[in-house]
Amino acid sequence: MFHTGRAKSVFLSIAISVAIIFTLVPTPGHAANVCEYKDYDWAELSPVEKSAWEVLGYSQRLWDGNRESPTSDKDWSELTSAEKRAAQSLGYTRSSWDSGKC
Repeated sequence: MFHTGRAKSVFLSIAISVAIIFTLVPTPGHAANVCEYKDYDWAELSPVEKSAWEVLGYSQRLWDGNRESPTSDKDWSELTSAEKRAAQSLGYTRSSWDSGKC
């Protein structure tokens, strides 16, 4: 039988592990798929989504003006590691990025 202090320690260790896993695993934003982001204004994006789009070269001015960033012309293989991570966090895959559909 665990002592109360030991049980709390085990619970805390598990909670921290789960939090770390969810922080490290990229998850899509609130759009059901990456193509739906075009329906959102910049102000409607979460801070995490804005950060990802900024890594991909977007700003509020470009986004709300319906203009493309220079990154949108790159093939997946030309993206930096940071740009690939940002794109994946938004729901892009190599094939969806390279297809340019949306």
